[in-house]
Amino acid sequence: MEKDVKKLLALLKEAVENLRVNGEGYSDRFSNVESFLSEINIVMDSLNAGDLAGIRELLLWFSPTNDWDDFDGDEELGDQIFDILLDLTE
Repeated sequence: MEKDVKKLLALLKEAVENLRVNGEGYSDRFSNVESFLSEINIVMDSLNAGDLAGIRELLLWFSPTNDWDDFDGDEELGDQIFDILLDLTE
């Protein structure tokens, strides 16, 4: 599980950079890309501290056709993150 969390954190870091450069659009939960990125960073900080509670939020945000897609995130990257999140919630 620790290996999965490390991989997840690396992919989330990549996701944040991806949206900083390419993100646009809107979602029902977030008013803009910056607020979405801020929430991802908060969850990443928690994961780095060993708190896995944010996994459920990430699962929702990165599920197909949800917030990640709303902000035009890279589909393949989003799918990789979602798959790891599914593994972590089983």
